[in-house]
Amino acid sequence: MPLSNIVLPYGPLDAPILWVGEAPGYHEATISHQPFTGPSGNLARRHLRQVGINDIEQVRWANAIRINPGTFPDAAIGAELMMGWAPLLDDDIREWGQASSVHEHRVIVACGGKALLRLTGHTSIDAWRGSVLRNADISEYLVFHQTKQRTIGYPSCLPPNVCIVPTLHPAGIMRDPSRKDLLLFRRDMQKVAAILHGRLRSIDFKMHFYIERGAIEGLYEEAVKCA
Repeated sequence: MPLSNIVLPYGPLDAPILWVGEAPGYHEATISHQPFTGPSGNLARRHLRQVGINDIEQVRWANAIRINPGTFPDAAIGAELMMGWAPLLDDDIREWGQASSVHEHRVIVACGGKALLRLTGHTSIDAWRGSVLRNADISEYLVFHQTKQRTIGYPSCLPPNVCIVPTLHPAGIMRDPSRKDLLLFRRDMQKVAAILHGRLRSIDFKMHFYIERGAIEGLYEEAVKCA
């Protein structure tokens, strides 16, 4: 693979937020060579700024896979790709964890289903978005794909005292004509901001998540009625 197609992490190493996506898109892999600088990245950055987060100074951007795989492969091949790039992402996480320890509150954003799987071993971004995960919520060994013949996985490597906030991938949000996902994404960014400012310290994340999702869906239904 040409080295020019590898997209490296970008942003301050000591940023309080590490944003981990799935893989670079066409724009990132062929034009900017920086993560989240295409259309979906612009959406994410805009919503971060709206909640008071500086997307340049307070966020380090990375991906679980550093190349654009084109149409994302099936589960087994995708798991092999994640495992192949896992040592480099672990190095990124360790370096960020050491450099960002100057901050009292730190967040890793798991952006999209593949990033959620890579960082936590959990599946279904719809089930987990809006939650706040800590080290105790994550297995020491992450299973990416499993069959009767083989298990593809990798040991977890997370710094202490770090929260993981899973959220929907902006690329998927842009394909949602109802815009309901955009409301959910906005709430997730508000949650990230709240953690950074120490306003979300100890919560039952699953209960908080279901209450929040119900409130968002109620808000959406009211908006539809008024339209």
